[in-house]
Amino acid sequence: MDSLVTKLIWIWIALGAVVFFVLLFKYTAPYGKFYRGRRSASLPSRVAWFLMELPSLVIPVLFIMVFKENINFYILLVSGLWIAHYFYRSLVFPLMIKNKRNVSPAIVGLGILFNIINSFFNFYLLCSSNNEPVLVNKIPGVILFIVGFYIHFKSDKILIGLRGYREYGYKVPQGFLFRYVSCPNYFGEILEWFGWFLIVSNVAGFSFFFWTVINLLPRALSSHKWYKENFENYPENRKALIPFLI
Repeated sequence: MDSLVTKLIWIWIALGAVVFFVLLFKYTAPYGKFYRGRRSASLPSRVAWFLMELPSLVIPVLFIMVFKENINFYILLVSGLWIAHYFYRSLVFPLMIKNKRNVSPAIVGLGILFNIINSFFNFYLLCSSNNEPVLVNKIPGVILFIVGFYIHFKSDKILIGLRGYREYGYKVPQGFLFRYVSCPNYFGEILEWFGWFLIVSNVAGFSFFFWTVINLLPRALSSHKWYKENFENYPENRKALIPFLI
């Protein structure tokens, strides 16, 4: 079973490479500032984010219950990091957002499917083995994950704080890592899942980091271009995603 899952993950990674070129050159996912569809044929942002992220909160708990005889401190530690992220994404973030723009049902469906597949791959490989590695070797990954989560959360708060409850337009975010990049929230997420990959050190962890870059790098480039086109005095020194680089 483990070898079959590993082969499926490599197929999943190959699919991601195709998706990357589509997102980079052909298509920008229609949500947030890029949604142009009919409101009546879409889902409210809060409902959409809750539905998309919820599988990644529930599936790890199910795996821990099913493989309870294998669960050790290491698995509980890394599961706790994952669950903390998705508790925020599925339950806290939807309550924070004020964005009245809706999300396409197709995007919601794809988001749910991705999170089911991704959570299954990561927690099958994590929980089906009862190996307990030397935890001190995992410290760099844990630090990166926590730093990435802080950057992600702090950037979200700044973006959400730009708009009042009765406001619908967009403003240029300032302060924190917005001094250097247009999308520090995406940069934080990429750091998180690179940290996760360092912690678990398996192909499923790499696949999640790979898919995170695939999804967020093209979107950051599109968002950066959108800001420059829509705000005349947008800071010239800002990069799109990685400070001083991209």
